[in-house]
Amino acid sequence: MFVSGKETEAKKAWAAITKPVTEESFVAWYCGLVQSDKVTKASAKKQGLLPGASAPAPAPAATTLPKGKRSALLKGVVTSFKGAMKSKKTNWHCGDVLSFSGSTVCDVADFPLLFPGVALSQGGGVLTTFKMDAEQLSTHFAGLLKGVKVTTWSQPRSFRKAHRTGSQELSFLSAEGKFSKSTSTLSLKLMVECGGGDEYGCGFW
Repeated sequence: MFVSGKETEAKKAWAAITKPVTEESFVAWYCGLVQSDKVTKASAKKQGLLPGASAPAPAPAATTLPKGKRSALLKGVVTSFKGAMKSKKTNWHCGDVLSFSGSTVCDVADFPLLFPGVALSQGGGVLTTFKMDAEQLSTHFAGLLKGVKVTTWSQPRSFRKAHRTGSQELSFLSAEGKFSKSTSTLSLKLMVECGGGDEYGCGFW
């Protein structure tokens, strides 16, 4: 008398064998069954599973960057931007609007998570481009863009020499960005405006 479960397995095995059953067809079926069982056990052993256990579900994809990593990437861009601005030795006047670039190295998997809510455009497969307005820059960079100041100069008429008029904070108006998968480089071209501007301070003299 067969146990119910075993009887069901036996019927499935009988159905799987090519009819009419011969020694050749039985040996072929049996060898295939043994090989299949070996593969299943080897796979379970490789994954550290107990016999009969199913493989664990894959880990869910990350949706946000850890705070520390995100902060480090953004600081890298701002530091590079300040370096580029300083190297050009610009004579700033109140109301000037100029652009400077900042860049940093970013993992391919991290980049899509760095600026949530910003539309990304694929270009040629390896290059991704995007744009941010003043509000988005303020949101994503938080206080990192606050308090960036420059020395301002007068705009002399005729042959008079320019003189310093103090310092003004920069306003960040917009940015054009790009990310290269081939070099893992994130670059932002930041458009800034020098504040202030009146006839006594940063105007003509």
